[in-house]
Amino acid sequence: MIELRMEKKAAVNNYQRLQDKLANGDIVIMDGAVGTELQRRGVAMQGRAWCALATETHPQILETIHRDYISAGAEIIIANTFASTREILNPLQMGDKFVDLNKRAVEIAINASSHTQQPVLVAGSIAHTRPTRVGEWSPARSPAQFEDDCYQMACLHKAGGCDFIMAEMLGDIEYSPAIMRAVQAARLPLWLGFSALAGAGGAAGGLVTYSSAATDFSKAIGAIGCAGADVAGMMHTEAPLTQTALALLKAQWAGVTMTYPDSMPKRRQEKEALDLSQQISEQQFVQYCQQWRAAGVQVFGGCCGLSVTHIAALAEAFK
Repeated sequence: MIELRMEKKAAVNNYQRLQDKLANGDIVIMDGAVGTELQRRGVAMQGRAWCALATETHPQILETIHRDYISAGAEIIIANTFASTREILNPLQMGDKFVDLNKRAVEIAINASSHTQQPVLVAGSIAHTRPTRVGEWSPARSPAQFEDDCYQMACLHKAGGCDFIMAEMLGDIEYSPAIMRAVQAARLPLWLGFSALAGAGGAAGGLVTYSSAATDFSKAIGAIGCAGADVAGMMHTEAPLTQTALALLKAQWAGVTMTYPDSMPKRRQEKEALDLSQQISEQQFVQYCQQWRAAGVQVFGGCCGLSVTHIAALAEAFK
C-alpha cells in the first residue's frame, strides 16, 4: 500500500511539473500516430476496430513504438485506447474485450514510460468517433449509455496509472460533453482534441466537424465548450486546415492550446489499411508547427500518418 501511494504521488508531481512548464510558456512535445505506425510496422488493422486489437495481438511492437517516440523526444505518450470504446467494440461483437484491451494498452504505455530517466506522462485516449466513418458517424448507444461507458473507461485508465485523459476527435454536441463529464467524474485531468474537415462555404472558416458534415465547426465548439479542461486544441485535422481551425477555437478558448494534425490525404477511403504514401515531410511538419507556435500553441504532436521521424525532427527544431 505504501508503494502504491508513492507511485500515485509521483504521478501527481509529474503532471504538476508539466502544468508548471506550460504556465511558464514552454513547449511540450507529444508522440505521433500509433495506429498508422503499427500498420507501417506490419500490423494488420482490423476494419472498424482499427488498431484496438493490436494491443492484444502485437503488444511488443506497440511498446516499441511508445519507446521510440520517447527516444525521439516525446514527453507525453498516448495509450492505444482510441478504438477500445464499447461504442466501437460492441457492434463488432467484441464487447467482452473492453476491460482487457483498455487495461493492457495502459499497462504497455506505462511500461514504456518507465524505461527512461526523464519524466514521461501517459494519457488515456477516449473518443466518440468511429474510425473510417468520415462524416457518416451515427451513434450506436445513447449519450447516457456512452457517458457510463466513458466513465468506466476513464476509471480503468486511472487505475492503470494514466496521468490524464485525452478526449479525441471531438465535435458531436451530445457525445463530446458525455466524455468530458465522465472524465471529470473519474477525477482525472482533461485535455480536449477537436477535429475538423473542410466543409461547405457557409460554415465559419469553411470547416465542419469530423463526425458530421452538416455541423459547423465553430458552432460546435460553442455548444460543447471547454469547461474543466487544462488544454484544448486540434487533432486529426489536416495540417493546411489547422491554422483556421485553431483561430476558431482560440476565439472561444483562452487557455493552453495544442496541435497534433494528421497527414492522410486519402483517409476517406473505406478500407482497413490506410494509404501511407503521401505524408507531409518532416520539414513540412516542422514548418507548420513553427507557424502554430507563432500563433501561441505550446503542445505539439502528430496523428495519422505522422511517424517517429516527424516527432524527432520537431523535438530537434524546438530543442
